[in-house]
Amino acid sequence: SSGLLFVGTSSSGSIDDLADVENFNAGQELMLLLRDGDLNMDKTAVEQVSVRVSGDIVQDNVALTLTETAADSGIFSAVLRTAYGEEANTSNDILEVRGNEKVTATYTDALQATGATRAEVSKTLTVNVGSDGVVSILKSNYFWELDSFNAGETLYFKVDDADLNLDSRSLDETEISVTSG
Repeated sequence: SSGLLFVGTSSSGSIDDLADVENFNAGQELMLLLRDGDLNMDKTAVEQVSVRVSGDIVQDNVALTLTETAADSGIFSAVLRTAYGEEANTSNDILEVRGNEKVTATYTDALQATGATRAEVSKTLTVNVGSDGVVSILKSNYFWELDSFNAGETLYFKVDDADLNLDSRSLDETEISVTSG
């Protein structure tokens, strides 16, 4: 039998406990894992297979070469690098993506367990979206935004960004940079 998975990290470092993922953040590296014993043509050699990965919004695509994890394993893997992008850069090996983009990996399975030949096998996942953050400069009461201020006044900064709420049971902190221009 064959299977194509996008996987996250392993808790033990073993391929056997890698978790299949359904979505990811732009900029995240993903491992692509393919199990197909039919691709193991030489039991004494580590072999390779090509998989095409493409996105439906930015329209970028990458040809990944998956390498067998060991001679005679029939398990192939490669790391897919991604980045946020508004347009495809076909001269690199990075898949440029945007939020809500559907990313699909496809390979041709020469012989399936059903007897079907040259069957296209694919796996699709989605790029996560977040919320836009807003930074406000406030007066001391934390309610009134400032349009202007005088030198020497104390300024208060407020950041609203749901993506920074890492623990709903406690106050989270973030760091901001302030420059004068």
